[in-house]
Amino acid sequence: MDQPGDSLRLRHYVTIFTSSAFDHFGILGLAGNGFAGSYCPSFPQVAVVSKLNRGAFISRRPFLARNSGAIAVDLQCDPFEDGDLGFIGFKFNNGSGDQYGWVRIQLGHNDRDFWIADYAYADPGEPIRAGQTASNDMVAEEGSLAGLALGAAGLLAWRNTRSRSARQSAARA
Repeated sequence: MDQPGDSLRLRHYVTIFTSSAFDHFGILGLAGNGFAGSYCPSFPQVAVVSKLNRGAFISRRPFLARNSGAIAVDLQCDPFEDGDLGFIGFKFNNGSGDQYGWVRIQLGHNDRDFWIADYAYADPGEPIRAGQTASNDMVAEEGSLAGLALGAAGLLAWRNTRSRSARQSAARA
């Protein structure tokens, strides 16, 4: 991340007492942080990340104001299954305002290993979608119906202007 104290963290550990494996995602920001997620219905003390699809708006997700959430914890509410590839939404604040971002992780098979495939975050106040890596990336999807309507209106106006010019040229000839 771009400021001292801002960081992403992935952690995998096994408990000696239960032989259970736990995978966690963490985000830290100097003035605040959180991740898109919820609490596990069967274990309400456990916060879990939401597995997001490509193109999901990050800022529209429900966020938990915590610095860590479970990815896979051998419970009935695991968002990621063995071999899954998916996005985790996060927000952080380094003093300039909330910044939203995503991290794409790949979960291994059986042993619950995982790794970061890539990540990105926007400037304070700017929206970002899961998988978006540039400001003009996925723009057509944001308001595709409105964009289509504006495009159709623009095309109609251009055609009308063009045909009017063609009629005027023909009348002068």
